[in-house]
Amino acid sequence: LAEDRVRPPTPAQQARLVDAQVMIARAQLAAMQQHYDLARSSADDALAAARKIGYPPFLATAQIQRGMLLVGLWRMNATPHALDDAIAALLEAADLADGASDDNQRVTALGELSEAYGENHDAALATLARRLAVSASRRPNASHETRAQGDEWEAEDLAARDPERALADLREAVQLRGEFHNKHVDDIKLEATILGATGRRDQAKTMFAADAAALEAHAKQDYDHVIAAGELMSLGVFLSSLDDHDGAIAAYRRAAAICDRYLEQAGTLFTGSAHMMLGSALSASDDQGANAEFRRALALLAGSPVLLGQTYFWMAAEARRHDRGLEAMYDLERAIALHGGDPGAFENLAGLFSLEVGQPAAARRYLAIAIDAFARLAHDHPSNSADRDLAVARSRMGWAMIDDHDEVEGVALLERVLPDVERLARDSPNQVGAAKFALARGIAARDPARARTLAHAARLAVAATVDPAPPTTRLLADIDRWLAAHP
Repeated sequence: LAEDRVRPPTPAQQARLVDAQVMIARAQLAAMQQHYDLARSSADDALAAARKIGYPPFLATAQIQRGMLLVGLWRMNATPHALDDAIAALLEAADLADGASDDNQRVTALGELSEAYGENHDAALATLARRLAVSASRRPNASHETRAQGDEWEAEDLAARDPERALADLREAVQLRGEFHNKHVDDIKLEATILGATGRRDQAKTMFAADAAALEAHAKQDYDHVIAAGELMSLGVFLSSLDDHDGAIAAYRRAAAICDRYLEQAGTLFTGSAHMMLGSALSASDDQGANAEFRRALALLAGSPVLLGQTYFWMAAEARRHDRGLEAMYDLERAIALHGGDPGAFENLAGLFSLEVGQPAAARRYLAIAIDAFARLAHDHPSNSADRDLAVARSRMGWAMIDDHDEVEGVALLERVLPDVERLARDSPNQVGAAKFALARGIAARDPARARTLAHAARLAVAATVDPAPPTTRLLADIDRWLAAHP
């Protein structure tokens, strides 16, 4: 094993390691209890103690734990500079582990570094760190757990282009780890996802559900039940992706019940997240039930602006689904004030919601922020997704300009951006239709024939939307009224 190659600590170092390990545990506990300042200061104390001890493998451990904590603080509380500090810590940890010949620690550091780069929207560096981690996991002295982690990462990378090889990697990881290991469930989850993506949906659902049930049945400690709740939440996400909404609701409901029962072990943030996910799943079919779950989530998530913002976002989506446009705007504005989500994302939706409730001036303000954020993201991290978001936001700005009686600018913008929307947003025909209808209204006075052609095309696109919400059906009715008024 890799540990055989690592120089052991001296007796003097060993005696001092215990206190430093307690500091790391204190930092982790403080983070779970939402005492973020204490968590960070305890992690910094542990790092300072590790530097004084001067034992490289433990210094790598301290930096890995500190990096993971900082990424967690970034996700939960948007702590300023936490992500940059996490990346620096994990880079140092990877170098320290390499210098100490600790392959296992190096793989862990590189894997966490990949996650941190992903949070920073740096796909190229995230991919590079992941590939380095997989390569390091193949070293002959790596432990079984480290090799299993490498198999899992490789399977994730292969899932789309070589699913059979990805499945083979996952099955090897399961054998290396053994049943009911904490990471075993991740392998099963990914295997089920690959099976579902390759058309074996029933097999995937059966595998995932059976594994979640087995994990709960084998729970011995209270915290084991919390792990089972987490797996049930993952099952809910997976079933939603397969359009099994009743199954997803049942999984989320069971997870929330477990978290409520073991609240002390689960913590308020994890429990609140379970209720938030249940609320979002219920929103399509049970308005009252969804609102009850969202209220429960708000009470539990008071310590995390990020998760509160996400809850208000889902509440806004639920209100919009049930045609409560002003309520949706109110909830979305609170989401933006609390966190804002990914750069520009909430503002882009706020622009759309403003248009739907007849507030084009407000829409223009929100969309200007979204367009600026998306343009920077598309420049710094080019991708089809970034280009798509930018094109859709610009089309909505054109729509807002036309509704705000600024037809010349609105038409010019829509003429430029419509080809990009048609190319990049093919999977969202209602968005293509909305852009075409806005352009039709903008040119109706000077080119009525083309305007009608665009409006008919817009109607076809909007009518093709799967499971349309009230705003979509209202848009369809608006197009029909416009066509009737412009024979």
